[in-house]
Amino acid sequence: MKLRKKLIMSVIICALLLPALPLNTYAVSLDKMVPRELAQKAAASVIINAVGEGDTKSWNKQTRIGVVEDVYDPSGQLVAYRVNFQGSGGQAEGYSLISAFADEEPVLMWTENKALDEEEAESVALSQIQSQNRSLVAPKIEESKLVWYGGIKLAVEVESNTGDEVAVDDTMKAYSLTELKTEETNESYPEPTYNESNRAKWKQFDSIVLSVASDDVNGENPWHGVTSENPQSWETNYKRIDKSYIEGVKSLKQWDYESGQASGCSPTAGSNIVMWFAKQYPSLNPTGDPRSIALELRKTMNTYQDSEGTGLTNYLNIPSGLQQYMREHGVPTAYAKNISLAIYSEYGDRIDDGTPVLQSYWDQSHYGNHTVTVVGYKEYVRNVLESNSKYLVVKNNWTSEPGDYYVKWGTWNTNVMTYVYVKGN
Repeated sequence: MKLRKKLIMSVIICALLLPALPLNTYAVSLDKMVPRELAQKAAASVIINAVGEGDTKSWNKQTRIGVVEDVYDPSGQLVAYRVNFQGSGGQAEGYSLISAFADEEPVLMWTENKALDEEEAESVALSQIQSQNRSLVAPKIEESKLVWYGGIKLAVEVESNTGDEVAVDDTMKAYSLTELKTEETNESYPEPTYNESNRAKWKQFDSIVLSVASDDVNGENPWHGVTSENPQSWETNYKRIDKSYIEGVKSLKQWDYESGQASGCSPTAGSNIVMWFAKQYPSLNPTGDPRSIALELRKTMNTYQDSEGTGLTNYLNIPSGLQQYMREHGVPTAYAKNISLAIYSEYGDRIDDGTPVLQSYWDQSHYGNHTVTVVGYKEYVRNVLESNSKYLVVKNNWTSEPGDYYVKWGTWNTNVMTYVYVKGN
């Protein structure tokens, strides 16, 4: 799978509308292609202007600039960057498509609520390949990239180890690459000619100040305990590593199911658990869309919205909501339980049994009050008189955090584990 840069940026807004300053006040020098940092600033301008003009229902000064990803045309040429927007609750709040060319109009398109989740799209692509491929070889992703077909047609192209190539759009519809490319009259994006006016816009965007969020999750051994980096790069003087990991757990991300209304962390994370059991009990996934599961879990968990549109769930309703959903969808012997103040070994026992669980935090140093999906653990075991270092491996439901994250044990005030089992199994 193609590695993606996972950097969250917060926008420091000194003025809500971009100032019209003369060209010679800028030090930035533009080549033919635009650097990623400048693309981030162009994306920030979308939020700044929308908030300043009151032309938005979703964005505010807390909206963050999220993951920046390369976007290619069908011929494989880099033509743009997609810059995600993330709300204060971690939910997807749309994205902007920013040109990679200095001579082109900087902002190609943007949307407040729509988001193309690469992890979900890759899962759909693999399912499509598996259903069409009669080979006994299990499909795995060899390459994954974002491709723009013009207009608003953006898709994730996946090439598997079986040689199959599939594209999945933002509606999670899968296409063969041949089918998509034959719709285009020209697969190669035309390179723009020199344009002084557009270059002036790029130079104007350079005045926007971006700062790395203090809770960045890409460094080694961060103070808040959450990182995408393997702890092995800083853990030392250990005798062995005890670890376990569950492959194939879904990682649905939060989204705004209505304008400014986030799906909520608990039902979104809960859908990953339901999807796991749906492998054995297909009735749990009647529509094939994990988002429909999350929306039903919102009801069974009694999730509600705060004044900022963040989904809130009482932790006591998480197991009852999961159990109700599963029993109403063909698994009458399903049970879900909470373990308050769960200890490390209780997570380890469930992971060793091959079942993902939920972890809900109060005052976790990075996540705050939040629910994530636990899929593994890693413990650095030392001598008897020395402390072990313990980590849970989680899938977060914020669009800014794709992939797996390590959460250092104890970096919270309180935690509750929610687990599901089916009696008789």
